[in-house]
Amino acid sequence: MSQSMYRRRRRWRTVASTLALTLGSLAIPAAALADGLIDPNFNGTGYAVGPVFSGQDNRVPMVIQSDGKIVVGGSAGGAMTLIRYNLDGSVDSTFGNGGAAQRQFAGTPTSGVGNSGATAMTLDAAGNIVVAGYGGSQSEVVARFSAAGTFLSSTVCFAPHLIDYEARALAIKPNGSIVVVGFARDRHANDADPLHLAPYVFYGERAVVTVPATGSGSCGLFTDGLGSAGVAIDGLSKDGLTADATLAGRWYDGVTALPGNDNRYTVVTTLGATDGAGWVQRYGATGVGTLDAAFNVAISGVSFHAIKSLADGSVLALGDTPNGALAVDRQMTVAKLTTTGTMAAFGTGGITHVLVGSGDNTGQALAVQSDGKVIVGGAAIVSGRAGFGLARLTSAGNLDVGAWAGGQTTTAIPDGAAYVTGMALNGSVLGVSGRASITGGIAPIAARYYAIGDPPPVPNPPAPPVVVPTSPGGGTTGGGTTTTGGTTITGGGLTQVSAKKKKVVKYCIVPKVTGKALNKARSTVLSKGCKVAVIYKKSHKKKGTVLSINRKAGKKLVYRALVKITIAKPF
Repeated sequence: MSQSMYRRRRRWRTVASTLALTLGSLAIPAAALADGLIDPNFNGTGYAVGPVFSGQDNRVPMVIQSDGKIVVGGSAGGAMTLIRYNLDGSVDSTFGNGGAAQRQFAGTPTSGVGNSGATAMTLDAAGNIVVAGYGGSQSEVVARFSAAGTFLSSTVCFAPHLIDYEARALAIKPNGSIVVVGFARDRHANDADPLHLAPYVFYGERAVVTVPATGSGSCGLFTDGLGSAGVAIDGLSKDGLTADATLAGRWYDGVTALPGNDNRYTVVTTLGATDGAGWVQRYGATGVGTLDAAFNVAISGVSFHAIKSLADGSVLALGDTPNGALAVDRQMTVAKLTTTGTMAAFGTGGITHVLVGSGDNTGQALAVQSDGKVIVGGAAIVSGRAGFGLARLTSAGNLDVGAWAGGQTTTAIPDGAAYVTGMALNGSVLGVSGRASITGGIAPIAARYYAIGDPPPVPNPPAPPVVVPTSPGGGTTGGGTTTTGGTTITGGGLTQVSAKKKKVVKYCIVPKVTGKALNKARSTVLSKGCKVAVIYKKSHKKKGTVLSINRKAGKKLVYRALVKITIAKPF
């Protein structure tokens, strides 16, 4: 061997050894990309536990923005508080004021601000964050924040004397108005009314409001002692007298707007105290809406917590019911109803039951993939304590046993007993929020899962006859490019043959990616079925090249190819 060739090979081995340390931490094992698995690149665990929120409410709402960042909400320091997480699970310091957006709201038109919090969230068509929650004196609030966490506007529905309001869900109607549903808690101590006994009775509460682009909106005429006129309490008069005792003990825990230009809305209720059923009900488009008697369905034993409209006008409702195998246990329950309120062709008689983990489930949040598959989430016993429980159903209502490790996945949260309270899809990524009971109060949790990952790995096909270069170089890149967030990714990837193993391995090349763009580029690369994402770092001296590729499984080196690859399209 000539001295010059020896020196070249030794130099390339040195470069490869150096890059192995740099690139090894960036390679994502194929197994981490399967459907339903948590994203290990998000805070190193797939989830991030935030600062302690107040324990006033057990629901931590969330949205996932167009760039994949997750925003969660709650109450901290007496203020409605939103926190945003980067794609790597760190708190985004550019959001709001140093990573948090906060605001307090008044309890009456003339009082000062009071204890406030977020309990429900969604995004409007412009990408602004629309938040529902509570303000001072337990008023009900709908606020709008910009995508970057700047407060824009709000509408406050003031509560009557000795009646507390709290929003549990919201939806934006086609006409731009916002429907908010939740509960009204009666705190009157009136011995003449048998329902005025501790614990105080809850009733369903509804409001339809408009929130201007800036400034303050109105929830109807305010009357001292009776609150804002734009709120309906079903079963309770605003002076605290019972109007319908059969409605006591249940409230609205989910709401969805109808598709198209239909401004009606559909709600679900928790388990009623007197009828032992959860209800799915549709309300009219005018004002707060009147109940549609033709779409007023009771399902025995179910406590509903979430609902979603489908494109054809049918709805999916999620809750939980007792598990027949164990009377004290509960299971997730999904019901599907047609546009006319009859049970749809779904599961068995329109209903599917799913026991996730070791049971003791609650069904709190759901999302629907573009292929019609349904993801549900809530609580499940994991390692002896409540943790995140998720499951996926086919569009026909059957457990999707072909994926998600048999149709379901669970995540233990070491910080404390926890469960899922919200979820939303952004392409193949599932953003999830939850809460954990820890010392000092309630801690919000943000998590990322792969709703749709890579297909299961298949054996490499036999390698075709090749000529292996005797010096660094060679390799071919695939055709076409994809641009994602300013990052160019070779469309066909690269097929490289190992001289030692004689295997064909498909790679994609991500050029010049650092910082926040890295996770988004990874997601795009991995969706192309590549085994390893090879990252080009701008610190390399030779722009447009990758100097080595490494693939590892655990600590065992499985494959190393010493190659020089020229990127197909310069950038």
